[in-house]
Amino acid sequence: MKFKYARHLSNQMATPQNEPIPGREAEMSLNAAGGVVFDISDWDRFHRFLVLGSEGGTYYSGEHELTVANASVVERCLLADGERVVNEIVTVSEAGRAPKNDSAILALAIACKRGDDVTRKMAFSALNRVCRTGTHLFQFAEYIEALGGWGRGARRAVGSWYVDKDPELLAYQVVKYRQRGGWTHADLLRLSHPRPLGPLSDVMAFAAGKPTGNPLPAIAEGYIKASLAPTAEKSASLIADYDLPRECIRSEHLSEPIVLEALLDKMPMTAMIRNLGTMTVAGVITPFSNATQRVLQNIGDNERLKKARIHPMALFLALTTYAAGHGARGRGIWTPVQQVVDALDAAFYESLSYVVPTNRRMLLAVDVSGSMLQLVGGTTVSAATVGAAMALIVAKTEPNYFILGVNTAPVELRVSPKMRLDAASAVVQRSISGGTDLSVPARWLTSECLDIDAVITMTDSETWAGQIQPSQALEAYRKSVEHEVRNVVASVTATGHSIGDSADPNTLQCVGLDSALPEIIRSFVAGEL
Repeated sequence: MKFKYARHLSNQMATPQNEPIPGREAEMSLNAAGGVVFDISDWDRFHRFLVLGSEGGTYYSGEHELTVANASVVERCLLADGERVVNEIVTVSEAGRAPKNDSAILALAIACKRGDDVTRKMAFSALNRVCRTGTHLFQFAEYIEALGGWGRGARRAVGSWYVDKDPELLAYQVVKYRQRGGWTHADLLRLSHPRPLGPLSDVMAFAAGKPTGNPLPAIAEGYIKASLAPTAEKSASLIADYDLPRECIRSEHLSEPIVLEALLDKMPMTAMIRNLGTMTVAGVITPFSNATQRVLQNIGDNERLKKARIHPMALFLALTTYAAGHGARGRGIWTPVQQVVDALDAAFYESLSYVVPTNRRMLLAVDVSGSMLQLVGGTTVSAATVGAAMALIVAKTEPNYFILGVNTAPVELRVSPKMRLDAASAVVQRSISGGTDLSVPARWLTSECLDIDAVITMTDSETWAGQIQPSQALEAYRKSVEHEVRNVVASVTATGHSIGDSADPNTLQCVGLDSALPEIIRSFVAGEL
């Protein structure tokens, strides 16, 4: 395809991207690349932080800088509406809309320490809903300590985390999540002083290292036996007898195939997908192995995937991580088994069948500038690959679309609904180059005389190279087609900027790794939001 790109549109109402729009100076600021863009609202930035976090930073900003800035955003939102902050934390955390729960836990700890009396009470009451595992609780404890230490509310909330569980569930938490970051259950029980009765008190005494000698739930008894297991074979037998999770097994046995195969039999779907790399390193997942066949059957079980609420974006992350052959920051190295890669790819596509199309004329603009090679917070996935995944989702679900790459000019992206994710990602990766001018999509639509209903842009918003602001170019396009055009800006970094005009009711700011992104886009483009 040959692009007839118009280099020179009318200069009327055009502001270079290194300058603020006249009259809108207070709403705009420099991004990390030196361009001037809109400041997103604290609420939009808060949501970005919950979903994207700040681990790994961005192409232009470091992790520490980004974390400190986002913590300040949480505090400002608390001043504005503490109840809304806590509700948003709970919603994002419980729905699994973020790849990691870390940011939600940090935000909850800030609410517990920095909110007003009503907000703090509400935040402490939400602890069980956000910190659903022992590991989450240890993270919360670390954040509380860093934010100034333990008060009565924190002690009471942590005590309730233990007391509100039945003995079997608490025993599972105690043996599966024994310590994290220097914190143990004994530490938290000593700080919180819960007052349990009956069998629950026996489990807490066991967790504190002071067993009463009374009978314990079966999983605790199994853990005690597993901690003394002399061989991997004995550990595998105990896994079958007591349904033990991997955390109960002696570390020297965890790399043994017989143990990993025993764990696989009852491993939850999410845990199985998360541990594919570990099982491949250990030699459990290999070509022709029985374990590989069980993994393939599980991943290929569409009903089980649906019941486990495995979202397309979760499958996307699992697929890209496993296919990469290493974990985040190089943790673990394996040779992917192609059948498993294929099964994950098929599962990703199957999950798209649940995405409802908008049936609108849609342009998906994928930022392919150099900064999009940056990995997205704490994952093995580049921002560009997130764009490729969204391109496939659009191509697979929408009947009337066009996918455009954008740097300082329009770039054709030949992404087909028949492609695998790795092939689509390769198309995007090969197109990465140059600077960023995010006025290109609207200018290209204008120059090509194309009439559409919605523009979706996947970007880090680090635009700087154009002679007109993206919002001005979009407004000029809207005037040329003489009807409403919806504009969705999906950010792949947790910065405080956006190319979208925050005062524009037909522009939506959202997060590129939000597991609910396809549904959010559909609802907004269809006029339901």
